[in-house]
Amino acid sequence: NNFAERGLRPTAILRKISFGSQSDRGMEIREVLMTFLYTARVRGCDPEETLEKALNLLCLNPDADVGTFLGLPQRTINAQKQVVAQTA
Repeated sequence: NNFAERGLRPTAILRKISFGSQSDRGMEIREVLMTFLYTARVRGCDPEETLEKALNLLCLNPDADVGTFLGLPQRTINAQKQVVAQTA
């Protein structure tokens, strides 16, 4: 648990010093982006390079599954899709 909390600390500090998101949609976008970047870093990937590759992949194929690109389990990908569908 302590490992997970330490991993979240930089995100919480960034949210605090930037005064958070100004809208619900901004909050959701920040959550997805920070999850993506943190997952890439934890998996030993360069977050910036991984994000660039994912965005390029989505430009070529908007229906591409970026979660699979990161190597996430299918249940995680399905849960994220449900959240995105609810907010759209």
